[in-house]
Amino acid sequence: MATADDDQLTDDFGEIDPDEVPALRRRRWWPAVAAGSVVALGAVLLAWQPWAGDDTATSTTMAIEGTEELVLDLPGFTLDRSISQSPDMFGEFAQKGFVFAAPGADIENGPLLAFLVQPEVGEVVDESDATLEINGRPATIEDSDDTIEIYWQTESGEGYGVAGSGVSRARVIAFAESVSLVDGVTVVDDPTVVDGLEPAGEVATMFAILNMTQPLFAAVADIPPQQVYTTPAGDEITLASIAEPEQFLELAALLMVDERVVDVDGTTVVIGELTDSFAMTGDQKLLLAVRGGRLIGITGTLDDDAMLELLASVRVASDDEWAAVLAAEVDPFEEAMANEGG
Repeated sequence: MATADDDQLTDDFGEIDPDEVPALRRRRWWPAVAAGSVVALGAVLLAWQPWAGDDTATSTTMAIEGTEELVLDLPGFTLDRSISQSPDMFGEFAQKGFVFAAPGADIENGPLLAFLVQPEVGEVVDESDATLEINGRPATIEDSDDTIEIYWQTESGEGYGVAGSGVSRARVIAFAESVSLVDGVTVVDDPTVVDGLEPAGEVATMFAILNMTQPLFAAVADIPPQQVYTTPAGDEITLASIAEPEQFLELAALLMVDERVVDVDGTTVVIGELTDSFAMTGDQKLLLAVRGGRLIGITGTLDDDAMLELLASVRVASDDEWAAVLAAEVDPFEEAMANEGG
């Protein structure tokens, strides 16, 4: 199965228990609980837009011209550290695939189904470990309290997986037998297996959003370091960004509870509390908004108005400021251990 190698963990970080680190508890392609692609359900192409902006706010956000070199600029806020990308050994998360979810679903409770693809992997399933077959290929199935996962390897050598939350085991198996990746497009041969669910977005985009909250969830290359700022009150605020994805609102909804959508100067902003699986502190919020071709992610425990003020303070860094961000980088594994008190 595609998991991080325990010997490599020991060599790189000493004697540690991955179960003690939230981001490492599920070293699989799906967490603990590709541009331009679409989803084909039979012969029908679908899009999902469950939200319209339900509020309006104004902002004095400075122009951001497509650069990744961004900083927060508020009086009294100081850069404490920046968190680099995950080591390569955490790159086993799915690189392609698609998520289907019901409006109002969340990643912990569903209902949702996800298709996961690793184009280049070694052996995914040892035949001696197989507990079922998917389209004639040996596969393993894993049940947890909130998720059912199945993994197998296609005849062409691609690693396939599916995950389901809030759906039956039989439905996850039926989904596995129906889904495939054809020329970069997720194809579901039997649309009835996703009845009641809608295309929410690319798996890689979801991992990239997760990466902005916990850098151990690296799934997309060339993401700048997450910056951690200390407020005058001693709270921590983080800033990160990725290249603007084609679709992110629906995926963001899966990672949040009590989220709301706000129109800020004609731009859609979503704010909500992260689900318990991904919040690094209690009641941690995530704000997502597109500026200048970048999807900006800000986390904090402030109220919504204060979070919008943070967004308004984002600007392009000077050369010296960005050099300071790079100089303040720390390893993400050490950061995760520190959050656990390790």
